[in-house]
Amino acid sequence: MLYYENVCPNCNGRISYERLVKLLPCEKCLPDNFLNELDKIKPGTFRFYKKVASLLRKNYALKNYNKFVKLLKITNDFLNFFKKAIDSKAWNAQRMWAIRVFKNLSFAIMAPTGTGKTTFLIVLSLYLAQKFKKKIYFI
Repeated sequence: MLYYENVCPNCNGRISYERLVKLLPCEKCLPDNFLNELDKIKPGTFRFYKKVASLLRKNYALKNYNKFVKLLKITNDFLNFFKKAIDSKAWNAQRMWAIRVFKNLSFAIMAPTGTGKTTFLIVLSLYLAQKFKKKIYFI
């Protein structure tokens, strides 16, 4: 079995590849006997990850996973707003930019013409103004 060091989404510890690709915490944080409670929930959904956080809390092991769930929630909320605003789903690059924004990372968007940079920033500005009552300045 393949393991990765320092990447568990909850404790930053050692985690198996199988759990990492499902965005589950390591076996130490969430033992296998808790996983049967996830069988009835579709993997990859917000409800699934929220249940994982709940199971971690139940096991007294909740650390960083709650931040991941909050990031997922706000990103999905923005992507739904994006779809309603322009009647089209966000492209993969735009999803990646949204995650960076909501992680509060500083970054520059450098991409070819027509990749959705302006559209992304206009919709993001509308979202932030509406959701968080932020003031937006375009220069």
